[in-house]
Amino acid sequence: MAERTPKAAIGIEGLDAVLAGGLTRSRVFLLEGNPGTGKTTIATQFLLEGASALLSSDAQCSGR
Repeated sequence: MAERTPKAAIGIEGLDAVLAGGLTRSRVFLLEGNPGTGKTTIATQFLLEGASALLSSDAQCSGR
């Protein structure tokens, strides 16, 4: 039987369930989406669960 790769729980029950327990450890993940879709909320919750991570954000203006 194959060894299970350790997972890091995000701390959002439904999302952890969809991801089969969380994100795979020692990997790089990119959260991408429109403003207001919850990227910062998910990243912050992940950090609150005790994860070590780099959080970077870039805001862009549409020029309106």
